[in-house]
Amino acid sequence: MSAGATIALVGVSMIPDLPADPASVAAAATAVRASVDGVADAGRDAVRRWGGLVEVHETPETATAVARLSPVDDAAAEWATAATAIARALEDYAEILEQQKREIDQLHREIPGFLAGLRSFQRSQREQFAPDGEDLPSHLLFDPSHLVYNDDLRARCQHVAAMLDIAAETCRSDLGAVSGPTTSLPPASVPAPLSTLGPTGIATLDDRVTAAILDALVRAAGTDADADAVAALLAAHPDYLDVLAAGTADPAAVAAWWESDVVPGSALAAALITGASLAVGGLNGIPAPARVAANRETAARRLAAARAELEDTPAYIHQGRTLRSNASERAALEAEIAYLERVAAGERSLYLYDPRRERIIEMIGDPSRAAYSITYVPGTGTDMASYYSGGVQSVAQYLVEQDTTGRSVAFVYTDGPWASWGLPFQETSNANRDFARDEGAQLARFEDGLRSDAQLASATRVGIAHSAGMSVLSSAEVAGAEYDQVKSLAGSWLQDGWSAREGTDYAHHQYGFDAINYLNPFYDTPQESSAFVQHEYAPSTFLGIQNELDNHVRVDEGPRRNSEVLRDLYREIHE
Repeated sequence: MSAGATIALVGVSMIPDLPADPASVAAAATAVRASVDGVADAGRDAVRRWGGLVEVHETPETATAVARLSPVDDAAAEWATAATAIARALEDYAEILEQQKREIDQLHREIPGFLAGLRSFQRSQREQFAPDGEDLPSHLLFDPSHLVYNDDLRARCQHVAAMLDIAAETCRSDLGAVSGPTTSLPPASVPAPLSTLGPTGIATLDDRVTAAILDALVRAAGTDADADAVAALLAAHPDYLDVLAAGTADPAAVAAWWESDVVPGSALAAALITGASLAVGGLNGIPAPARVAANRETAARRLAAARAELEDTPAYIHQGRTLRSNASERAALEAEIAYLERVAAGERSLYLYDPRRERIIEMIGDPSRAAYSITYVPGTGTDMASYYSGGVQSVAQYLVEQDTTGRSVAFVYTDGPWASWGLPFQETSNANRDFARDEGAQLARFEDGLRSDAQLASATRVGIAHSAGMSVLSSAEVAGAEYDQVKSLAGSWLQDGWSAREGTDYAHHQYGFDAINYLNPFYDTPQESSAFVQHEYAPSTFLGIQNELDNHVRVDEGPRRNSEVLRDLYREIHE
């Protein structure tokens, strides 16, 4: 009698498949649970932030708008409860999946081993008891231990299948038991325009929120154009500055408001420049002279604070039983003070200055005469202190000063914490595509603001970027920014979705073999892109050995070591 006639052998085909990856289910649970606090906090923050709108913005629509907020907090709390239940159900399911995955992996190891051992045993039995190939009875083909192990393996396969079915059904049941929302939120459609700013035509929700804040600033100034009252309003509502700093309002609408409602040069304009300097100095659409004046006010306040900090920073501090030098801290403050003194004296012009948010854009040149508007986007590691020495402004400074007609203006741009060295998942890493995409969208809004300035609207637009700045600039193009010319100075990778814009002239400049070229096999870079005209310059060498890092730094410097690149840039821009 053959073995197969009476014994049902286990097989790998009996091992059930996992219906879902436990790690993916666990990750989904983590994501849902992570949203709990965020949604609840956002609901409370929305009510807190805008609940007081009636105190500063009285229109027929204000009370209705605030009333529409009332269920938001309750809805957020309901979501938090539901999300917690969903996360718990997914976590339980993931735990059982992980347990059964371990058992499935073990069965995949044991069953082939058992069958191989059984075949070896049966081969030995046939050689001994049936050398001529006759059938053997099952008691000679199976040792009792084989039968026990076979039954155990079959039972374990069936148990795993049953556990997976039970786990899936339990998860479905738990998810189905999650209560639906009971709080009714108003529809998401945007209501009729607020009764503010009349002819400026503000249309989007972001524009309406901005309009409400700007109108509140004007109302706070009153007929006396009281700058102190404006400052007091912003001190009481710091969230207003958060909204304005996002820069999402239409620059053309802001420009129209400044021109028609505020009126450049008026007492009201002066009150807003002084009392709301952070707002005026950072709002796209406000003309350059007003922004520079506002940022000079902000810089003056920071200058006073920095001087006080320096006085309070001793040369040495006790650290245990030793004295530690404070030289680096004092040197940093001294450099900042020297720079801000030049701003106060009018020797440096800031188009944007918000030190708490690490936002700074230095303007070089006279925008009222500009036929060329140059945006310079620096590379990895640029920060506020980079401006104090003048190094980060070197390329832009040269291009403006070389134009003896005075028709060039340049903006050295770092709006917020800038690209840093790090891994792709780190927030400001120069390898983080999402970071570059967000910064690029912000840069595109900045360019829209320049176009809304009557003095700059018709200027030839030039974008120049060094290193990681090119990732930001290409992201700005993806977001809709338009340049007449784009210049890469040893530029890093181009953003996903980027393509050369018709009508834009592209050029790439570098010395010899640049450190950034190590990215070429992995990314789309300007040096590899056919859209860019390539310019390669002889590197500094010693006995034929190049310094790739020095090549990378040099192309961003002033004329002492970088004159050939700078001359070519100037020629390309003006030819």
